[in-house]
Amino acid sequence: MRVSFSSLWRKGKPKPELAKPAPPPAPNGPTPPRSALDPVWPAAGTAAVAWMSEPGVFGWATADLLERTPASLKLRLEQPAETGRPAWLILDDGADCTGKTLSCENDGRGFAVEIELARKSQPQEDTTLTQLRWLDAQGNLAHATASLRNATEGRIEVRSGDEVPSPAIALLAGKGFQCLGAVRGCQSLDGRWAVEIEVLGEAYSRPQSAS
Repeated sequence: MRVSFSSLWRKGKPKPELAKPAPPPAPNGPTPPRSALDPVWPAAGTAAVAWMSEPGVFGWATADLLERTPASLKLRLEQPAETGRPAWLILDDGADCTGKTLSCENDGRGFAVEIELARKSQPQEDTTLTQLRWLDAQGNLAHATASLRNATEGRIEVRSGDEVPSPAIALLAGKGFQCLGAVRGCQSLDGRWAVEIEVLGEAYSRPQSAS
């Protein structure tokens, strides 16, 4: 089913204060329900993280940031993450990182997971093209320009000029939004590649300029 993506992502949304409580419902009626793909801002002190525990098996969580250094992050998750596996994070400042899990220990309040960072990027200013980046099971990173086609039940179909391996962790980013996903299929179609992505978690707002 073809949909209007303007209804799924509110592009160019200004950044609110982090951890600001949501406004109460309007007095003249209930607040309209929010789509699972409407962008939100991660709360301060958290990160969205997706990892591949084994080919085709993905995990996703909103994690509390415990320690942050230029080379690694330590987070607390509610579930364990297998070590030595590729991971992708969206930080609370809107930047994203790739890396791999180094350790996972039960600290009595959850699982303390350390992730060695391979790359951190800031979004480009005024990005109008949708970018698809992916991280394969071996930790190799690649990217391509993509076009959004369909979105149903937490899945997105995009068209890419490059073949995308399946399975892989993906980050789909455009003007005003970014989301983590799992690549579930890639088929040749009309000289391009139709890529099926399962959205992991939520879509997050994307800063319009580097900080």
